[in-house]
Amino acid sequence: MADVKLCECGAKLLPQEGAGCESRTCPNFYKRKIAHPTEVPTPDFLKDQPLPSTLPRRIQLNRLTVEELALRQAVMMVEAIGAHPHLTSCVIALQQARDHLADYVDEVPVKS
Repeated sequence: MADVKLCECGAKLLPQEGAGCESRTCPNFYKRKIAHPTEVPTPDFLKDQPLPSTLPRRIQLNRLTVEELALRQAVMMVEAIGAHPHLTSCVIALQQARDHLADYVDEVPVKS
């Protein structure tokens, strides 16, 4: 059986490196490491494949601005906390902020 590592609070640590503690009451629960999109390996079948020019910039991870990546990571971090109506509202607000930022970067005219 694999060694079970414990957090300083006594709860079990999650097996992924940097994943943090499994206890929501522990401060280490919120120190989970979320992989940066550029750190996620590209699948072999997508390597050396050019992206179609018809894809919008805002859905191509390699073309997002640092600020858009930060909002994307914030959404992932909130979703990692769990499920609750307040968290859902938070995720929706972050996604709307991400869309508004992408509109600004892409110079989309403001809708009146």
